[in-house]
Parts: sequence; C-alpha cells; structure tokens
Amino acid sequence: MSKALWVALFAGVLGVSLWQGAQRPAPSTPTARMEQIASELRCPVCIDESAAQANTAAARAIRADIATRLRSGQSERQIIDYMVSRYGRWILLSPPSSGLGLTVWLAPIAVTLGALAVVVVAWARAVRRFRAPAPAVTDAEAELRGERDLPLADRTQRVGEERAST
Repeated sequence: MSKALWVALFAGVLGVSLWQGAQRPAPSTPTARMEQIASELRCPVCIDESAAQANTAAARAIRADIATRLRSGQSERQIIDYMVSRYGRWILLSPPSSGLGLTVWLAPIAVTLGALAVVVVAWARAVRRFRAPAPAVTDAEAELRGERDLPLADRTQRVGEERAST
C-alpha cells in the first residue's frame, strides 16, 4: 500500500476513536444528572476534587443547589452558567474549549504531531541515506588506482564496497 493510503487510514481510525471517546451517554435519573453536573464542577474547599467526589459542606451545598435547579427545570448549561457567575471560571474542572482554554486542549495534540513529524523525517532521511547509490569514480581516480580499463559500473561498485568496509 502507498504511504498516503496508510496515513489516511491512520487518520480515519484516530478520528473515529476520538469521536467515539468523546460521546457520553445522557444520565437517565435526576440523581445521575446531578452527579454528572457536579462532576464537572470543582469543590470550592478541596480544589483538587469535583463537587461530586468531595464530602465537604460546600460540595454538599453545590450538589443540593444543582438538584433543586434540576427539579425546577433548568438545563445543564444554565446550571453551569449560574455556578460560573457565582464562583468564577475556576469552578470548572476542565478548561473551556474556546479562547485561551483551547490552547490547553490543542497543545498536547500539536506536540504529539510535531514529535511524530520529527520521527518520520528522521526515518525518511535515514532510509534515503542507506539507499543512496555509491558515488561514481572519476577517470582521474580510476587512473590513480590502475582501474582505468574497467567499466564505470565496476569502478563504482568497488568504491562502494571499499567505503562500506571502512
């Protein structure tokens, strides 16, 4: 198979994998919806844990507030927007996927692709260097070696063998 076909196949498989990994099933019960929303918010006291994981009074208050808002008919987006307006953007566990926050999501991908490009270029250069034909021997070099009467192909082969053995 050609190299372009392999690259296209790899990109397609990677794209489908990433798309499937990003899909998450919608929670079916109110408690599951509350836990899912709370898992996206940071505990104001613990900072390293989500409001769903933490067992502090602040985390319990956030979960109770989310449950109340869900019962009143607010959407997930409305509840998260309210929490951001109340606590600030730092309440979100994951950075936003727009503006400067987009850099946080794209930087690892860019670094990985850059490293992959460096490896591919280095590999291609090594293969090209390995497959490079032996340099042709000029008539002056052949005369110095006493090989003037040999055909050019034999002279080139001998020089390639000598250079490989040194």
